[in-house]
Amino acid sequence: MTLALWPLARPAAPERGLRPVNLRRDLAQIADLIELCFEGTLDSGGRAAVREMRMLAATGPLLWLLNALTLEHPAWQLGFVWLEEGRVVGNLSAQRSTRRGEWLIANVAVHPQWRRRGIARALTQAALDLARQQGGQTAILQVDADNESAGRLYQGLGFERETVRTHWARRSGPLHLPLADPSPGDPPLPPGIFLRPRRGRQWQDQYALAQTALPHGLTWNRPLAAADFAPSFERGLEQWLNGQREEHWLAQTAAVHPAGAARSAARMVGSLSLATHFPDGHHLVLL
Repeated sequence: MTLALWPLARPAAPERGLRPVNLRRDLAQIADLIELCFEGTLDSGGRAAVREMRMLAATGPLLWLLNALTLEHPAWQLGFVWLEEGRVVGNLSAQRSTRRGEWLIANVAVHPQWRRRGIARALTQAALDLARQQGGQTAILQVDADNESAGRLYQGLGFERETVRTHWARRSGPLHLPLADPSPGDPPLPPGIFLRPRRGRQWQDQYALAQTALPHGLTWNRPLAAADFAPSFERGLEQWLNGQREEHWLAQTAAVHPAGAARSAARMVGSLSLATHFPDGHHLVLL
């Protein structure tokens, strides 16, 4: 009797280290990691993004068919992951900005058990190398002001603080509209300043004011645009379908008519935009 011996194949070692993100394989784990690392700080948009990641991960071949047909491309489809024991323990997303030559970096997350091992630095450096290879000239990201360790990391990689944003929130309660009606006890307006609802083409003056007060844009990852203020049929229809409402109030100086002199036009000195009935409450933008 002849006995043949065949060598047994060794099981492949689990993946470890840095590699480009593979949405088909990684998306569900990235969603879990982002939810874990940013628990308590995700707003309605962040929670919606996590839900979308899980939905796309569950669609299987449909997601990749849509990509192949260029009908739909998931946001933040570029980036890198770090693996330990075959599991995603670090993630970074990257994409081109709407500004020429600029790249956005976001969702830098490392599992708590794997922090302080250089993973975040390796992910960020890989993103900077990718941006440079694709012709990028600058890269921007957002970090909490009290996250000192992350701030030191990014400063060490050459980032400089560009601007600081503060978001204020209050518990839900009634909003008294119209805003131009003062309540008893409200401080009086300075002499010569009046509150008026925005009319006609005054959105252009509001946009010019925003360019001075918020030159970096209403959000960190998108530059300021006239479309943020200009009324349009499509915008109004979308708000109506979603049960939302948008109002704009302006603080203006009074037009002066001195005798024997040319008329001086009213000047805008401030504005307040109010968008109501969003999932996470009303949004106010004060300029």
